[in-house]
Amino acid sequence: MTNSIVGLVRLLVRLWPLVVRLALLAVSIAWPAFASIQAMESKHTLDDTQWLSYWIVFGLYQTLETLLLPVTRYIPLYRELKVLTFAYMSLPHTRGAAALYRSVRPQVLQIMSFVRAKHAEVVRKTETEGAHILRHVMLARASARLLHCCLRADVCAALRHWPTCATRTLICPQARTRWPS
Repeated sequence: MTNSIVGLVRLLVRLWPLVVRLALLAVSIAWPAFASIQAMESKHTLDDTQWLSYWIVFGLYQTLETLLLPVTRYIPLYRELKVLTFAYMSLPHTRGAAALYRSVRPQVLQIMSFVRAKHAEVVRKTETEGAHILRHVMLARASARLLHCCLRADVCAALRHWPTCATRTLICPQARTRWPS
C-alpha cells in the first residue's frame, strides 16, 4: 500500500511541470483565443473590450517576463502563480484583464507618447539625411560621368551630362542623345 502511494507521489512530482504548462497554455492562450473569436462574432462591445484588454496585458506580461526571465527562475511556485494570474485575467466574471489594464494604462500611455516622439524624430532625421545623402550620391555620379568623358577628351559626350541643357545643345548638337550608363 505504501509503495503504491509513494509511486503515485513520484509520478505526480514528475508530471507536475507538464500539468502546470498545459494548464498555463489552456488558461493563457487557448481559452482567451476561443473567447476572443466569440467576442468578435457577437454584437456586444463589452466582451470586445474585455478581450482586447486581455491581449494588451498579456503582451505586456510576456514582454516583462522575457526581460525578467533570470529573476523569475528563482521565485518559488512562479508558474503556478502565473496560471492563477492568467485565470484571473481570462475569467469573464472577474474581468481581471480590464482591471489590470486600467491600473497600467497611465504608464502605457506615457510609454506610447515617448515611443511616438522618438519614432517621429527618427523619421524626420532619416528623411533629411536620406535626401542629403541622395543628393550627394547623384552629384558624385554625375561628376564621375563628366570626369570620365573629359578624361576621354570627348567634349560632346561631356556636354551631354552638363546640367545647363540650353547652352549644351548650342555648343554640341549631338548632346541630345543619351550617354550610355
